[in-house]
Amino acid sequence: MKKLTVGIPREIMPGEGRVAILPGSLLNFLPRGVREINWLVEEGVGRESGFSNEDWTRCGAEIVSRYGVFARADLIIKVKQPFPEEASFLCSGQGVACFHHVNANQEVVKGLLKKKVSILPFECYPPAIRAMSQLAGERVRVVLDKFCDSSWRREKIFFGGARGTVCQTAIHHLWNTVGNPERQFWAFDLTGGWFDSVFGRRYFTFPTTDEIKLMAAIAECKVFVLAAITKQGAPKFLKPHHLDLMPDGAFVLQISIDEGGNIDDPDFCQTTYWSDPTYYVRRVTKEIQVCNLPNLPGCINPSQSSVALDRALRPYFIELLRTWPRVPRKYIFRGF
Repeated sequence: MKKLTVGIPREIMPGEGRVAILPGSLLNFLPRGVREINWLVEEGVGRESGFSNEDWTRCGAEIVSRYGVFARADLIIKVKQPFPEEASFLCSGQGVACFHHVNANQEVVKGLLKKKVSILPFECYPPAIRAMSQLAGERVRVVLDKFCDSSWRREKIFFGGARGTVCQTAIHHLWNTVGNPERQFWAFDLTGGWFDSVFGRRYFTFPTTDEIKLMAAIAECKVFVLAAITKQGAPKFLKPHHLDLMPDGAFVLQISIDEGGNIDDPDFCQTTYWSDPTYYVRRVTKEIQVCNLPNLPGCINPSQSSVALDRALRPYFIELLRTWPRVPRKYIFRGF
C-alpha cells in the first residue's frame, strides 16, 4: 500500500488551541505493517494544549513550515474549517478532515470541491459532535457565572435545541448545581412533547413552530442558551420580531454560532474571542448582551478538549488512514 503523508497545520483562528490528534496517538493508530505514515506537523501545533515541538518529534513527526504541510501532505487533519488563505494552498487529490461547518462556509467549500479537494467533515462522525457538545454543555454554567449578572440563577432560562447534547448536558448540570425545577426554564426544539434525556432528566419541549409559546417564552426569559443544529445547519427560528420581546438586560449565549446561529439577525451573529468575549446589541429601549461560545477557549479548556476530541475521533482516523484515498462515502461531503 502506498505510503501516506498526513499534515497537521497550526490553527489560524484567534484563540483556537485544540488539536484533533494528540502526539502520543501518532504511533498507535495502525498496527505496524498495515501502512506506513509520514506525519508532518507545523511548528507550534498544539502549544495552547500543552504540546511542544519535541512532543511531536519524539512520536515520529517531522516539523516543517506551514507551506511544507500543505504542499507535501496527501491528507490534512485540523480542527477548524479551512479559511480562504488555507484553501488557496490546497489542490486536487488532497483531502481535509476537520469541522468544516459546510452550511455556514459554503463559499470556501464550493471552491475546494471545484478544485477536487476531498471534504471530510468531522460532523459526519457523530461521536466527535457528541464529545464537543458535551464539553460545551458542561461550560454553560461557567459562562453564565463569569459574564452574566449573578441574579441569572433566579431567572427563567430559554433553551433552544433542548433535545441536543449541549442543552441536555447544560440542563442536567443546572438542575444539579442551581436546583432548577422544570418550571424555571422553557425548552424548545424542532420536536415537541415529553423528552427523556440521557442523564435521566425528563422535561417537556415545545416545537419552535409554536409561535404563541415561543413569544411567551421569549418575553418571560432573561437568559437564552441557543444550540439548535440540524444537518442543514443552524435553524434561525428567532426572527427580528421575536427580539423585540426580549427584556432589557437579557443575556444570549449562542453555541450554534459556527453553523450560523439560531437568530435571524446579523447583529447577534458576530464572532467572539476570549480577549473580547461579549458584546452588546442595542435596540431603542433595551440592551442585550451576547456571548458566542465556540471560539472561547478560556471557557472550554483546549487541553481537555483536545483529549476528548482525540478519544472520540480515534476509530474514525483508523478507518480514514487505512482506506485513504478510497475512504467510505459516508465520510465525504459531495455537494450542496
